Amino acid sequence: SYPLTINGIRGYLMPNGIRVNSFPSVALDNSGNILITWAQKKLAPAGSDADICFSYSNNGGSSFSTPLRINNDALNNGKNQFLPWITVDNSNDNIAIAFYDNRDSYTPDSCDIYTAVSTNNGASFVNLKTSDRPHRPVPLNGYADGYYSDYIGIAAANNVLYPVWADNRNSVVQIYTAKMQLKPYLTHNPLKDTENLTGPYTPVAAVNTFNAAVSSVK
Repeated sequence: SYPLTINGIRGYLMPNGIRVNSFPSVALDNSGNILITWAQKKLAPAGSDADICFSYSNNGGSSFSTPLRINNDALNNGKNQFLPWITVDNSNDNIAIAFYDNRDSYTPDSCDIYTAVSTNNGASFVNLKTSDRPHRPVPLNGYADGYYSDYIGIAAANNVLYPVWADNRNSVVQIYTAKMQLKPYLTHNPLKDTENLTGPYTPVAAVNTFNAAVSSVK
């Protein structure tokens, strides 16, 4: 454990010219542990691009745990994650962190919303894609230089998460949310393109659970 040192991302991260920051977001669990998340780059555990980090203190802030990188895309892949916000579900101490993420975008100017969830007090996180389509954030007219949205939000109760974010997919910035219920979810290997129209096909699927759950519903 040690005092936290970060390498912030304040400035203009994307080619669109929107401003970003490394302001920390803080929450408390039922045991009084201080939970903190922020964005940084070029300082472990973050890579050369912006990543979301997490740490906690169980002694009132005298020291903090070794930071953990919570976005699970490949390290140093040129994809950016930024503007995280943290909450705790007081019914079970699950931790949820929502953030902007452009891991799935073909161009560096667009992003989705992801939510990382931990059911083991922050030892590990599962990443859930939250938005149903990407959007391209651009600075808003009439506001401070580069301003689009300095913050994101998320609330949680009884295994249900509600991330909230700014989204301009309809050519005007609006507030979006998604209801995310933590419950069993299905994963499978994608079938490759094929000219074989009669099969047989051999998909591999699995039902996954952790604590009682995880799947995101838009």
